[in-house]
Amino acid sequence: MTDVVVVGCGVAGCAAAATAIELGFDVTVYEAGSAGPLPSALRSPDLNRAAEAPDWWWPDPYPAGRGLGGGSAVNGMIVQQPPLMDEMLWWAWNGFDPVASEPGPMARRVIEVAGARRDTAVEPVWLSVRDGFRQTAADVWLNAHPNLSVQSGVTVSASDVQAWSSAGRRVLLAAGAHRSPELVGLEPRPARDHRSAVVGFTVPADLRSSGDRPAGTALIRLGDVQILVLEHTDSTREWGALIVSAMVDQSHSTLLADGIRAAIELLDDFGVAGTVRDEPAPVAHACCTLTGIDTGVPVVDAATLPELPSVNPMLTVAAHARRETWRLLHS
Repeated sequence: MTDVVVVGCGVAGCAAAATAIELGFDVTVYEAGSAGPLPSALRSPDLNRAAEAPDWWWPDPYPAGRGLGGGSAVNGMIVQQPPLMDEMLWWAWNGFDPVASEPGPMARRVIEVAGARRDTAVEPVWLSVRDGFRQTAADVWLNAHPNLSVQSGVTVSASDVQAWSSAGRRVLLAAGAHRSPELVGLEPRPARDHRSAVVGFTVPADLRSSGDRPAGTALIRLGDVQILVLEHTDSTREWGALIVSAMVDQSHSTLLADGIRAAIELLDDFGVAGTVRDEPAPVAHACCTLTGIDTGVPVVDAATLPELPSVNPMLTVAAHARRETWRLLHS
């Protein structure tokens, strides 16, 4: 059977490769970054420690993972169901088989205060963690298989893509919302993302957590605003943060500002002062840079999502990659 080339070994690439193998194809995955074992900082369930592994990030302003697992090796590990689940989403959910994070003292206090408000809903944070360690998309879907070859440390060019296609190989691009457009020689649309801000605070001494445990342990929803509770943002456990995100594409609305005010009010309700930090929020959910564009060579990653997800997108991206791969290869 004609073989399949997958470019990119992030969430989409891993899901696409697994689907192609399931359909009986020989698959070669090309990844620009490392295929070596994850450093201990990235195996930690504490998302803050990802900054300790700079070699696993692309060296550009937009944060993106570079290596086996892609973004799932460096992100917040959050696996979140969209409002409507379908077969492909359940496939991705069952693959990740996430675990609910247990709130620590600070998060429990925030949950208590938020739960007393009529306009809020509190939900646990489901994490791609297994036995206390980060689980990447590569751990889930890129297991050793006689039909699979992974080539790491290879930077693929647009000319490589064209050569493979001309030679009759089926090529699936999963290099990410910012890099897949380069591989098809197209000008990308402006990326859609969740506008976010950081409300920082000093964690009261009696509410500080300890040990190598998840930092993000609770989600609070206020309509179209989502607040992620980070119980700590550094090794001292002295500082925490509420990550406020507008989960709909309303770049010119007051939604984010309203969410920031609500976050500060939540903290104020139990005597903690919140301050908006002058720094980028640790949210990188860029998508839709090629939506509705004829790319020639198929792109199966976040670049071609039909719309901005209303939740953290890791699950949605995996399901999208499987759906597109199945559509393209299944006969």
